[in-house]
Amino acid sequence: MLLSENDAAKIILVRSVEECDKKFFSDQIVLDALAAGKSAEPGLAWVKARAQFLFDHLSPFYQTVLQIARLPSPWTASLCLLMLVIGFLTNLLGPAEKIHVVRNPVLLLVAWNLLVYLVLAVWGISRPSTRPKGAGPDLPEKRRPSPPEARRALLPRLAAVLLPGMWNLFHRVAAGLQENAKLAEIAKRFSLNWFAVAPSLVLARWETLLHLGALSLAVGAVAGMYFQGLFQGYAAIWTSTFITAESAVALVVKFIFAPSLWLSQLLGWGLAERIDLVRLMSRDGDQAAPWIHLFAISVFIIVVAPRACLAVWQWRLAGRLQRSIGLALDPYFGEVIEAPVRALIEKEVGIGIHPSPRISLVLSCRNSMKSR
Repeated sequence: MLLSENDAAKIILVRSVEECDKKFFSDQIVLDALAAGKSAEPGLAWVKARAQFLFDHLSPFYQTVLQIARLPSPWTASLCLLMLVIGFLTNLLGPAEKIHVVRNPVLLLVAWNLLVYLVLAVWGISRPSTRPKGAGPDLPEKRRPSPPEARRALLPRLAAVLLPGMWNLFHRVAAGLQENAKLAEIAKRFSLNWFAVAPSLVLARWETLLHLGALSLAVGAVAGMYFQGLFQGYAAIWTSTFITAESAVALVVKFIFAPSLWLSQLLGWGLAERIDLVRLMSRDGDQAAPWIHLFAISVFIIVVAPRACLAVWQWRLAGRLQRSIGLALDPYFGEVIEAPVRALIEKEVGIGIHPSPRISLVLSCRNSMKSR
């Protein structure tokens, strides 16, 4: 059985609360929760009904821990806007009126993105699979990778500390909570448990944000370059200690701007005819307008288009994953869920009374869990 993100997150939140404090819920609430799934099918459906009952008995402060599962989606628009502004301002900070055709922020962004693509390609090829070959998403515990192994393989270990820490800081500022210590502990435990259950979903969302952030930074840098060009006269220059021959400069320019020059010719813009290498190497430099257009085309080809495709791909992947989360019935369901039932049964048997109808109902639920 596959769960939606919301249902899986509620189960994980209740689990995190019980792991942090086994006496958090009263015996009566635990017993009512066990009986809440009497009409549900055995297995995860019953666990889901139990978790929903206990979730409804959490205070709103504890229920908001669920927001960690959706990070960083709520921050995407704000962070993209911030990166757009940062990219725009990179062109306003420097007073220089001459742009080096290679040593400039825009081409540095292009080079950085090419390096990122190389790292992603190598990582994608060499990354070990965390799922056994041919296995489905709802594997028995003995065939699933252990949570610590899955976290080490898929997520930076620092994220397990930083994410709940940032969430707790923001929440404390916004709500002024009194139970900060316990809430922070539950938030950290929830993040660890959630990363172990849905690592691919977490990664897909963070990669979507990173791609959109890189795209926004590049678009902001190009927009700032055009904006400043409206009110300032630019000149493109070439300076080098070792590459001084015109033929060598022409070779470097053709190598760096080959995709841009090709697309320019394809669209009939004729930028190759508008640049002058002799003027470029002179003290005054060449007119900057065609070079700025080449920069913009390079950013579109190498940064904007690939990053947009990668962002859409990761976004669609996250959309599929959040609708189909597999959850294994591991020892927690015996240690935390069955233990209170066993204690209540032993208590009633110990004082010489027959189990109540509610206990009998819970026993049937317990047996159905074991049959799973």
